[in-house]
Amino acid sequence: MQMRRWTPTLCPGRMALPLLLLAVLGSLVACVGAQSSTGSSLTPTATVAPRFCEPTTNMTAQCSNRGSCSASGAACVCSAPYFGTRCEYGCDGNLQRYPLVNGTRGFLSDGPGLYSANLNCQFELQLPAGNPDGLVISIRVTQMDLECSWDYLFIFDGPSVRSPMVAALTGQLFATHDFVIRSEAALLTFYSDYGYSLSGYNVSYQASSCPFACSDRGYCEAGRCSCPAGWTGEYCELEVCPNDCSGSGTCFAAARTCVCFPGYTGRDCSVDISAGGFSSLATNTTSLANVPNGRVFHSAVLISPMVYIFGGFSTDFTVTARLLRFRVTDQSWSFITPVTGSAPSGRYSHSAFAVGNAMYIYGGIDATKAYLSELWRYDVTGNSWSLVVPTSGTLQQISGHTTTVSGLKAIVLGGYSPFGYVQTVQEYSFDTNTVATFTPTGFAPIRIFGHSAVLDGSGAIFVYGGSSPDNMLGASASADLYAYWVNDRSWSLLTAGPTPSYFHTAILLPGTTTMAVFGGYVYSYQSPPVCFESDTFTYDTACATWNAQPSGFAGGSAIFGGRFGHATVTLNNGALLMFGGYRGWVLSDVVMLSPAICANFSDPNACQENSGCGWCASTLQCVVVSVTPFCPGTSVRPATATTCAVDGCIFAHSCTTCVSTSSSGVRCRWCSDTATCRSASATSSCAMVSDASSCSAVARTTPVPCASRYECSECNNDATCMWSLPYYGGVTKCSARTSSNPVCPLPCSSLTNCGDCLDVDAGACLWCTSSRTCVASKDYVALNAVGQCQQYQSGSGLYCPVDCESRQSCSSCLAGSGCGWCGLDVATGTGRCTSATSASNCSAQAWYFSQCPACECNGHSTCSASGDCLACANRTGGTHCESCLAGYFGNAQNGGSCSQCTMQFHNITCYSCDSTTGACTNCSDYRSGPTCSSCMPGYYESFYTKQCLPCNCNGHSSSCDTVSGQCQSCDYGYMGSTCGECRNGFVGNARNGGLCFFPMSSNTKYQFTVVFQTIYFVYEPIEDGVDLSFSLTLLPLTPALPDVTVDLWGQTGPDPNTDRIYLLRNRRVNSFILSISDRQFDMSNTVFYFHISTNANINFEVSFMQDPPPLNLIHFFLTFFACFCALLLAAFIVWRIRVRFEHNQFVREITLAFEQMSTRPSASITLWDFCQADGARVVHTKTVPLAIEPFRDGKAAVMTFALEVPAKPGAPRQVCLASALISTSEDLVASAQMDGEEDDGEDPEQVKSESRKLGARVRRRFQRFRHRDDRAAPTTEASRDVPAPAGAESIEMSDLPPRTARDTSE
Repeated sequence: MQMRRWTPTLCPGRMALPLLLLAVLGSLVACVGAQSSTGSSLTPTATVAPRFCEPTTNMTAQCSNRGSCSASGAACVCSAPYFGTRCEYGCDGNLQRYPLVNGTRGFLSDGPGLYSANLNCQFELQLPAGNPDGLVISIRVTQMDLECSWDYLFIFDGPSVRSPMVAALTGQLFATHDFVIRSEAALLTFYSDYGYSLSGYNVSYQASSCPFACSDRGYCEAGRCSCPAGWTGEYCELEVCPNDCSGSGTCFAAARTCVCFPGYTGRDCSVDISAGGFSSLATNTTSLANVPNGRVFHSAVLISPMVYIFGGFSTDFTVTARLLRFRVTDQSWSFITPVTGSAPSGRYSHSAFAVGNAMYIYGGIDATKAYLSELWRYDVTGNSWSLVVPTSGTLQQISGHTTTVSGLKAIVLGGYSPFGYVQTVQEYSFDTNTVATFTPTGFAPIRIFGHSAVLDGSGAIFVYGGSSPDNMLGASASADLYAYWVNDRSWSLLTAGPTPSYFHTAILLPGTTTMAVFGGYVYSYQSPPVCFESDTFTYDTACATWNAQPSGFAGGSAIFGGRFGHATVTLNNGALLMFGGYRGWVLSDVVMLSPAICANFSDPNACQENSGCGWCASTLQCVVVSVTPFCPGTSVRPATATTCAVDGCIFAHSCTTCVSTSSSGVRCRWCSDTATCRSASATSSCAMVSDASSCSAVARTTPVPCASRYECSECNNDATCMWSLPYYGGVTKCSARTSSNPVCPLPCSSLTNCGDCLDVDAGACLWCTSSRTCVASKDYVALNAVGQCQQYQSGSGLYCPVDCESRQSCSSCLAGSGCGWCGLDVATGTGRCTSATSASNCSAQAWYFSQCPACECNGHSTCSASGDCLACANRTGGTHCESCLAGYFGNAQNGGSCSQCTMQFHNITCYSCDSTTGACTNCSDYRSGPTCSSCMPGYYESFYTKQCLPCNCNGHSSSCDTVSGQCQSCDYGYMGSTCGECRNGFVGNARNGGLCFFPMSSNTKYQFTVVFQTIYFVYEPIEDGVDLSFSLTLLPLTPALPDVTVDLWGQTGPDPNTDRIYLLRNRRVNSFILSISDRQFDMSNTVFYFHISTNANINFEVSFMQDPPPLNLIHFFLTFFACFCALLLAAFIVWRIRVRFEHNQFVREITLAFEQMSTRPSASITLWDFCQADGARVVHTKTVPLAIEPFRDGKAAVMTFALEVPAKPGAPRQVCLASALISTSEDLVASAQMDGEEDDGEDPEQVKSESRKLGARVRRRFQRFRHRDDRAAPTTEASRDVPAPAGAESIEMSDLPPRTARDTSE
């Protein structure tokens, strides 16, 4: 991750070849050389896209050795988790080294966008060994946006986390900040947890003889910058007298700085502090010998004219015990070494107070993370420390508390102990050397830590802010303001402040009733990542009002800046001094808050509007209120006396006093829910008590709900609550008491290993991997506000990292977070792994954190010049002599020994065995077991040779009986003693490794349960030209993440090498559906095979679906109508056949009837026809009607014939007339004639001719009849006169011949 700076250079031969330059001017824009730490150069042109790299399959330097070049050479293909144009972003948790030489420049960044969660990136900037050129590493943080107190960018002045830490950057950085590393290496680590992710960081670095190469302005000489005119500073970064001192000062040429006029400050004297403001008394630099290292979470007291500072974290984030002294008069520093007595150990988050010529310090946390209860006294006169042991009472282990002196008592409020937040109040009496601990009454804060406490003249200690957990897993800054009434030992809740904060300082401005709050930690999850407060706000204790933007604090953002963990003292002249603090790095500056220059105000009102100023009526001057000799008596009128309307009720802090008090003629009322007194007009929203008789019924202490108690001891100490079930996710464990003997788990701070820390109470504790301490989750931010923890582990004990001490080799040691290798024998590579925080007994020469020593032979060999082990001894082997030889066991790492493995059969070789028991784990000759006495799985022992032979299972089982060799547990689908047969329902040949397949039918779903096996399927499509669908579904009983592998192929011919087409091959799947197109396979000539294997117990459903093609409507309707018509035709034919059959049947029946009738005696008759032939009367056989009587329509007629009556032979012949209804159709008439004449043997054609003639005559006769009927009136058929046809005559019966036998038969 190096930054390459592109600088233009002259092309070779530019002046010598002007014509050539003109020829290529259209395409060549610039000839540039890349000044890079790697020495490589690239020359991009305007006409061709720049090639980032040369195509290769290996990691390339152009891709930061984290990726390979694409085929086109236009981009890098980065390996995970790296990204960026040249794979310059990302980290994999391993240390990344960047060698530096003089002039090397680069950058480090988390990349564009938001950084990832759970990152642990380590970057080492390494100068050449020994640093012969005297180079320094300059680091500039140009941008930073991290989650406050959870995500950090750490910078170490050295190659390991054991090196001095110079910065623990978190939150937002609003201006660039520079760090100069003078060691041979610098280590930068970036850690992010699983929570919020923000935009990250950008850091540039360079190696040069002087810091930042003198900002490219001056030149370096003997490691110091010589700056040009107009510039100054350690590396020429500051402008001399900027803005010409803004007209508010003069430029001091010798010091190259502005000397500001009174009332102005700043580098350019642009900050007007005539009405009060901040000014810097010392620069934040270590180049001046009289400026000590910075401090944070320290303490400071004023014992005039000196300010004494003790403890805290130093600039390198180590806990210090040094006592500093700052002389106010000449602004000089000195270190104090006590002459007699023992001294307190280093500590932070303690409290300090001054009584006379002595400074007291109490409590705090030492370098081992232990909470202290010690009270130490430093005697300024005797320059000695002494431990104060109270004669009565016990001081608590405590940190983050405040100690306020009121009279002869020191009152300790709030704080945090190993058992949680401190709820009680301690009073130490100087005169009796005793300690009293009690629980105050009133509305007490539930828990406060890192708050401020200010005592005013009314006898109240005003307690503001602090860290207070608002759920089980987190704490946030508080804006609550409380008043603790010293004499009554009671609490009251006042109006909340404008900004939640903790680790701030608060001071009562001298001579006023104004409490000013400076700095603090202000981050909350609902706000932007602003960690450090830079604004100042005030509270008027007399008016009970807040002012979020008070006057008199000019230059707060520019000079004081955002910080927390600083210390503040009040000087006798009314000024305030603020020391150190933390802003991502430990500050070492001294900031003064000067009061207004009161003498500049000649108007009484203008005078009194400035804090600290008052009008002296006797001298008519504006004076500093705290300096009383200038205006004796009571002539000073503070500004607060006339500028606010005070509710006098607020000063009554007991119920009985309140209800008997009046303010401005209005009775006061007691608010029992907040334990405060208010006027009747201001008590509408509180539980009001109005008379003294009701005060006795009011609870002295406001009860706290069980659900709001987040400490076990705090919960169980309440008689109504008890600590109950485990919690996680912020759910409280404190609930209504149901047991008489509730028990608390061990506090997090008492747990000393990761497993116990994370498992004692799920989610309640976090394990700090670097400091190896256990911290309560809800207090993590407050207790690690300056990055003491560096990184933490949450969850259960299963997630705990391996302890450093458990790692036996240097390489495994350095892979552990915060682990380092202490070399014991550099020549052979032995040593021990230890945590960097506990490596104080390892010398710097033997300490390895970023890389292992050159020789790593685990104590069994020396090394060559190149670091290779020469000859591994002591039965060891391997590249680093790290393992035992075959047949030996033990731990060869780090000087361990190896012993011979135990075996039963001496002709068997044991390649490896258990490192503890010596039991063989890898035998020769296919044997297994602790003594190599049995055959390994897949083999059985021959009865004759006692050799282990492979099981003969045709490749379908991996185990067999160790004696008989009979196969056991055949694969799914196989059976038999050798697994050489296919199971019922399967097809195939199982011999010699052949396969058995389960034949599948189309459109059928099959369910199987397979346990660590493989099953094969075969399917043959049933339709050609139809797509196929294959589906595999894991059923609900299957484990959540089974390892399932499938193969699917189509076989288009007999050769599996050329005719097999794979659709899936070694594909790890879950559930899926695969469509197979008929265009890809000829379904009529393809067989599909599928196999599934798994290492788990799975239930699955498999199917091949071959759905018919979509419906063709035209084809459908054509087929439908063709079938319908064919059906109709068939029905018609059947109907006709039936009709014909029925007609023939009917005719047959009639014929039979006629035949039966013809057998009757009168079955035959004779018709007579009388015609004239040549004038003679003859009898013809032709049937001629005697008369025709046609109907009107001419279609039918009634014919009259002569009929011979049947009689016995010999009887007289008788003739009668008979009539018949006939049709006038010619054919019917002809048919009637033919029927009558057929027996006479006449010619049918002649008969037909005569019939046609007869029909014509009849039709003519019908026409005459119609014509006549049309002219005449209609008559009935009975009256109609029908003339006889032509040729017909009347027949007399006597003229008939006698009947003969022939006639009768006819």
